[in-house]
Amino acid sequence: MALWSFGLAQADSGVGNLVFVDANANGKADPGEGKGGVEVGLFAAGADPLADAPLAVAVTDADGFYLISGVPDGSYFLQVKSANFLPAGPLYQHAAMLTLVAGDDDMGQDTILSYTPETTGVRSGEFTLTAGSEALDSSGETGFEATADADADADMDLTMDLGFIPAPPLAVGNVVFFDRDGDGTFDAGEGIPGVTVELYGTTGSTALATTTTDATGSYLFDGLVPADYSLKVPALMFAPGAPLYSMKSVPGVSTGDDEAGEDGEDATTPASTGVVTAVFQLRASTAPVAAAEAGFDAESDLPRDADVDLTRDFGFVDSVATPGTFAQWQAQNSLGGLNGPLADPEGDELPNLLEYALAGDPASGLPSGGVRLEKASTGGYQLSFRRRRGSPADLGYTVQVSPQYYPSGSWATVSTPPLVQLGADGTETLTFTGLENEASVASQEFGFVRLTVRLDADGNGAPENEVHTDIQGWQRRTLPVAHLTLGRPFAEPPAFVGIAGSFAAGAVDLATSANGQSISQLLLPGRSYYLEVCTGPIAGHRIEVDEAASTGTSLALLPGEAWSTTMSVSTGLPGQRIALQTHRRINDLHPTAGLTASNNPSQADTLLFYDPQTGAWRGYWLHASVSGPRWVLQTDATLADAGSTRASPVEGVFIKKRGTSILYQTHGMVRKYVVAVPLHVGNNLIPALWPQDESPLSRGLNTANGFIASSNPSNSDRLLIWQGDLPGGGASYSLYPFMRLGSDAWWVSANDANLNDISAQPLFPRGTSFFLRSRTARTWLWQPSPGA
Repeated sequence: MALWSFGLAQADSGVGNLVFVDANANGKADPGEGKGGVEVGLFAAGADPLADAPLAVAVTDADGFYLISGVPDGSYFLQVKSANFLPAGPLYQHAAMLTLVAGDDDMGQDTILSYTPETTGVRSGEFTLTAGSEALDSSGETGFEATADADADADMDLTMDLGFIPAPPLAVGNVVFFDRDGDGTFDAGEGIPGVTVELYGTTGSTALATTTTDATGSYLFDGLVPADYSLKVPALMFAPGAPLYSMKSVPGVSTGDDEAGEDGEDATTPASTGVVTAVFQLRASTAPVAAAEAGFDAESDLPRDADVDLTRDFGFVDSVATPGTFAQWQAQNSLGGLNGPLADPEGDELPNLLEYALAGDPASGLPSGGVRLEKASTGGYQLSFRRRRGSPADLGYTVQVSPQYYPSGSWATVSTPPLVQLGADGTETLTFTGLENEASVASQEFGFVRLTVRLDADGNGAPENEVHTDIQGWQRRTLPVAHLTLGRPFAEPPAFVGIAGSFAAGAVDLATSANGQSISQLLLPGRSYYLEVCTGPIAGHRIEVDEAASTGTSLALLPGEAWSTTMSVSTGLPGQRIALQTHRRINDLHPTAGLTASNNPSQADTLLFYDPQTGAWRGYWLHASVSGPRWVLQTDATLADAGSTRASPVEGVFIKKRGTSILYQTHGMVRKYVVAVPLHVGNNLIPALWPQDESPLSRGLNTANGFIASSNPSNSDRLLIWQGDLPGGGASYSLYPFMRLGSDAWWVSANDANLNDISAQPLFPRGTSFFLRSRTARTWLWQPSPGA
């Protein structure tokens, strides 16, 4: 036994006496449990042991005894410094005892639990020393070396004992998951990455540690001491844009691992409070093992299994309930028995499997956040679609690109992972960017994209059904400084698709396909629309819409308007599939960015439209106005902005490209149906309507479709192809008459004295326009290419 002192003075006080390791876990010191070599510091009450120097230091002897004497009366606390708990320290892999019990070491001990002894050390509670008033050997001092202060018994407090327990590093985890299928338990692939998890002790409001879930949704807090803890997913994780936005905890709390349930306590407003677990214990050699820890990644804690608790899991579901399997979706949407995966009860060309996959309304042809190709701010192309958050459990999604849409068979899976934006309605929007950089389309002028959805309802890995969305695409064409034509290879995605109801009083009823919703919500101010008939006796025809007179589910039509192509509405429309289309304007088709603007019309890029009824050109030049470039009608001296002028869906255009060459881009849907093209006597400038090189034969330019052939070229229909669109260029037209010999008719080159048949040759480059010089006025029903 030894005594340590500083400035020993009469009537000063002292404090001691034992640092011990409770090896038999009985909560008090027993003979032989003293720990030698432990450094103990004395601090005045209120001091910061991490910043302030101790008033005195003692090191325990071989029996664990320490004594600090010569202490003025006052309030103090003891600190076992952090170095004692580092690998070279005497208390390495030890921690403070879990309970603080007053009295001498034969009754308890005085350390306060520390969750991080290796960094903060371990301290006692505060105590007061008063010379002449300390516990005596015969009363309060009843433990180890109680008589060591016999010469100054009333001045020395030998009851300040610091007890520790063996503490191998403990750990707790394990998974934060989205319960996609609603079974209340974790399933493979349901882990949520990027979720913050906080670890708390039983006292204090500051987290002891923070971590983030990995790509599988798992997390782990390691290096912990025996203590009681709780876990929390903080409120910020439920904010807009955060991983758990608009989610709530899986209802209820279940004991066991994630295959049995989860531990998050239900919170009414998790965005304000977060989600917590109940307090749980971590003790050496007592963590769940074997069947009690049988969930996700259960064996990752070997060989420390009994010291690592991997059963603390957080499960979440959407605040807005959405079906997680197709079977659940079918149960919610009976649809009069038309709820099979390939059925289309409202006639919007989205089979039920796609409605389910895209979180749509299966009873409405109104848009539901479907697949949309858009031009990105970077200048390239991106595809977005909406689905149930995290993907329904029985679906697989694949975005595919191809340099051609027909013939098929060349679709390649997009390699870039999507950007994900969470919605407040239990959905997420996935955006695949940089499509034009995918290997199969990177060097191509045209690219095409589609979404493939596969249903694996029984989970055996073999999909029962596979469906594709409509094909969309883009064109990236370098326009040199020249006189060129531009086509219309893509169409706008429709604002509505459904089955036409009855037609009366100039309006068609869409109640069946609109599911009681107002169609007028789709008619944007300042825009004009037309109805495209997809099936039936007037398929391919267009009827202009009276936007102002359209209300509820009644769409007012203007069959007598100049751009309408048929008057047979009352008999040809009811019961047929129709699509509501938005008229594209000059600015939509020909954005001014990158084009050459000027204050001089002869130096500005110019668009030329041909009026077949008057045989005159209508031109728009790009004026460099103070407010920015704008298209101006050539005959308008006021220089009014003409960019909102609508363009006919079947109207071709020339562009006089001046200044410098540019990358011209356009995109949209690949048309699927026949298109009505009014032909006037004389020249008609017609755009290519499908993004594929085609021939007179593939475009249906034959006598069966009303084209006139003659042995005299001047009496036949003729094609004029602008040479500037072809390799090598040129500033004139190639002429192709429709020749007849007996009962045979074929297209020939006007320069070919042998009149060879070129009907099957690809005379029409995709993305361009051509002149058709018609002998008669009629409507040509232009059939789509086979791939559409």
